Amino acid sequence: MFTMDLTDQERGVLVELLQNCLSELKTEILRSEGHEYKEYLKARRAVLMRLYNELLAQANVPAR
Repeated sequence: MFTMDLTDQERGVLVELLQNCLSELKTEILRSEGHEYKEYLKARRAVLMRLYNELLAQANVPAR
């Protein structure tokens, strides 16, 4: 397990970046035609969602 101490500002920046990445991935998944590529994107999105939710939980912020 990897742990990292973040300031509130650093956590906020990471949450914002993850929100942007997740939004872009959603669009890319909808537009992609290749099944294998789409599955790769979905797996990537799942990893990013876990990171996003963990950051929110540590900050005691409700998930979107």
